[in-house]
Amino acid sequence: MNTQATTFELALINPKNGSKFSPNLFKWLKHEKQQHFIDQIQAHVGESNNIFLGFKCDNGFIGARLNQILCGGSKASRFFYTSPENFKLLPGFVAEYHRIGRCAIDVDHSVHFIGHETRWKEKGNTRRCLWCGECTQTKNEWIESIRKSYWVNVGGLR
Repeated sequence: MNTQATTFELALINPKNGSKFSPNLFKWLKHEKQQHFIDQIQAHVGESNNIFLGFKCDNGFIGARLNQILCGGSKASRFFYTSPENFKLLPGFVAEYHRIGRCAIDVDHSVHFIGHETRWKEKGNTRRCLWCGECTQTKNEWIESIRKSYWVNVGGLR
């Protein structure tokens, strides 16, 4: 595996290789391959710190928000943005996605993905991420007592 990869390798990220890889991202990239853009697609940080997949061109940036890709798959549309300076290359993202799949997108391990049921191995109050093997979480439980009061009518008006 190329630890310096900047463009996606479809054979590596095929969901058939494990549920840690996004089916919708794979579909979108396959569609981009059919459009002959896949070799140019890289991860960038853009507006409001959103991750975009696409490429810079002379007058702008062509790409799509990663969230739209994850939700829409091949239906996610590519857009032309006229401010290429607003898109900064996100070094290491593609190589990390090749290595640990969707955990590269959700480094805090707080997002619920389709296929989430295969992500964790639970034992007691602890669970370990099976996708990346690098995250362990513990469950904190507590009981809260809440005192409430309210007024209730007991008779009519006189």
